[in-house]
Amino acid sequence: MAELVRLERRDAIAVLVLDNPPLNLVTLALARRLEEALDRLEADPGARAVVVTGAGERAFCAGSDIREFPDLLAPGRAVAVKMRREIAVFSRLANLPKPTVAAVRGLAYGGGLELACCCDLVVVEEDVRVALPEIRLGLFPGAGGTLRVTRRIGLGRAKELAMLGEPVDAATALAWGLVNRVVAKGRGLEEACALARRLAAGPSGCPRVVQEGLEPGLRCAGDGGDGAHARPRGPGVRGPGMRGRGAGLSRKAGSALAGSAADPGRRRGALKPRERRRRMEGTGDRQLPRPRVVRPEEGASFWQPVPANGWAEVRIAHSLDPAVTRFATGIQVIAPGCFIREHVHPAQDEILFFYRGRGEAWIDGERHELVPGTTVHVPPGHRHKFVATGPEPLEMMWVMIPGGPDGLDAFFACIGRRRVPGEPAPPPFPRPADVARIEAETVFAPLSSER
Repeated sequence: MAELVRLERRDAIAVLVLDNPPLNLVTLALARRLEEALDRLEADPGARAVVVTGAGERAFCAGSDIREFPDLLAPGRAVAVKMRREIAVFSRLANLPKPTVAAVRGLAYGGGLELACCCDLVVVEEDVRVALPEIRLGLFPGAGGTLRVTRRIGLGRAKELAMLGEPVDAATALAWGLVNRVVAKGRGLEEACALARRLAAGPSGCPRVVQEGLEPGLRCAGDGGDGAHARPRGPGVRGPGMRGRGAGLSRKAGSALAGSAADPGRRRGALKPRERRRRMEGTGDRQLPRPRVVRPEEGASFWQPVPANGWAEVRIAHSLDPAVTRFATGIQVIAPGCFIREHVHPAQDEILFFYRGRGEAWIDGERHELVPGTTVHVPPGHRHKFVATGPEPLEMMWVMIPGGPDGLDAFFACIGRRRVPGEPAPPPFPRPADVARIEAETVFAPLSSER
C-alpha cells in the first residue's frame, strides 16, 4: 500500500504531507493513515506546530475520492463508513492541541478545502483555486465545510460557495477571509513553515488556548463544532437513525440530520428544549448569549482617526461577550464636515439607523440624504460612505451581521484610541500605518480603485 500520508520534521515543526497522486484525493485508506499521523503528532512533545500540505504541484487535495462511492451507496454504507470516517478525522485535526497551518497549492476542492479550514491559518499560492463543488453531484459539503467555511467568511459568501459550486481564485478567497495569506507560486510551504516557527516559538499551549478563547460561541453541541451537522442525504444514502425517511438533498444542512457522529442513534427532535439548552450551556460546548442591557457610555468606546474623527462605542459584540457571534452593534458619531471613507464589506450585512444630525450616504455612487430617523441597509459587496454635512455631528446606530472575533468592534479598537466618557476630544490623529492590514483582517475588502 502507498504511504498516502507522510510526516516530516523540521526542528520543532511537523510537516504532514498528503501523498496520494495526482490529486491527493481522500480515500478511506488515506483517512486511516491521517488518523494514525495525528495520533503520533499528539504524542510527540517535540512537535510544537504542524504544517499540512499536499504532495505534487496539481493539488493540495481535490476532495473525496468519488470512485469509492459506488461500493458505498448501499443503504447505511456511505454515511456509516466513508463520511463518518472523514468527519471524525477532520475533527481530530481541527482539535489538535498544537497550532496548525495549511500550505495550499494547486486545487483545494470539496474535502480538500474542508481539510484546509480545519487548520488555524491557511496560506495559499497565487494560482490556487478553491471550491465546494459537491452540489454538482447532488450532495453538499459533508465533512464540516458548511460550518467551518461559514465561520471564516459568513453565511452569505458560504452560501455562494456551496450553492453554486464554482471555484474562486486566491485573491477572492483572501478578500472573503477564507484564507490568511496569498504568496507567490512555489513559496506556500516556505511561508507556512515560517508562520509555524513563529507559533512554535511561543509559550507551549498558548496558541491553542487563544484559539479556544476566540471560538467558544462557534462550537456546536454534540460534536465540538466539527461537522456532524453536515451529513448528506441523497438517493440511496441513508444513515443510522434516519429510519428511511425522505430521499433527495435536504435544503438545510441542519434538517438533514438524524443524529450526530457522537450519537448516531439520536433522532432529530429527541432532545427537549430545556435539555438541549442545559447541554449547550452546562457542558461548555456552545455558550448561548444571555440577555444584555447596555446603558449610555457602558460600552467600549474609542476615538476615531481622520477622516471620520468623532468616536465609536461598541455596545454588544463578540469582544464583550464571546457567546455573541451572530451580530455586533454599537453607535458611531462623525464630526461635522467629516466622513467615513468609502469601503465595502465582503460577507457582512450592515444596518444603520441615523438618529441625530444630517448627512449623505453614498452607496455604489448614488447619493442619499440622511435625516434623523433614516435607516440604511448595505448588503455584502456594495461600496458605501457616509458624510456629515450639517453643523452638528452625524450620529448613528450600527448593526453588523454576522459578528465574530474579527468584526467591526475589533476594527474600531485597532485603529482608534481608548475613549473615557466625558473627556474632551483629542486633536485629529491619523489612521495607523498598517490600516490596510487591519482592514483585511477584520470586515473590509479591498476596493478596485483608490479610496
